[in-house]
Amino acid sequence: MKNQNVKRGLKEAEMLSGEDFAGGKGHMDVAVILGRDPDIESIKGNNDFQSNMLFCNWCSLAEGAICGSHPHGTNEEYYYVMEGKGRMVIKNPDGTEETYEAGPNEAILMRSGGSHSFENIGKGDCIFLAICAGLTPRQWINE
Repeated sequence: MKNQNVKRGLKEAEMLSGEDFAGGKGHMDVAVILGRDPDIESIKGNNDFQSNMLFCNWCSLAEGAICGSHPHGTNEEYYYVMEGKGRMVIKNPDGTEETYEAGPNEAILMRSGGSHSFENIGKGDCIFLAICAGLTPRQWINE
């Protein structure tokens, strides 16, 4: 990996549009702006980070849509809501469940080891950043 700084916008990012992400329901657009999302195999992404950072994804979840529950074994992820309102349901490794709602300029952090879903509970699209970092380095970070 070159030791260079990176600037990439939404227009330059690889975009994935689809229905029923992770077993959820409704339409969602995801653009991997920085890094590489190991859960989205159809988007190659980029090896932008030299750290344990994995990705920064721009996401748009349609009104009433849900990104289904998916695990985060060895990484932490947070959603930073820019527009709209969402609800994250987190299932912790000990079996407990937590529910958080977030609107513009609010973030929800999910610790490693659990799983979570995210539902658009507002009017219009819920636009947010999903930012994820691994607790341990992934082999492909330095490919």
